[in-house]
Amino acid sequence: SRGEYNNAINHYLLIIKFLPQYGVYYYQLAQVYALTKNYFLAKEFAAQAVKKNFPLQVIKDDSLFDPVFKKFPELNNVK
Repeated sequence: SRGEYNNAINHYLLIIKFLPQYGVYYYQLAQVYALTKNYFLAKEFAAQAVKKNFPLQVIKDDSLFDPVFKKFPELNNVK
């Protein structure tokens, strides 16, 4: 439900606040945004994940991000 997604978002934001160096949490937050069709924030947090050394290929292989890559093809070039 919407409330559960919001709860997950709040928890991931809190985790990122305390553990900002771990890209996996940015990726997991991006997944929640992708699930809620907030593709802009999904792209933003996926890009942050890659910048924190999370592998871009994992994101590319995750079908949740298909619409994100379609809408924001520049995500393919994040380093």
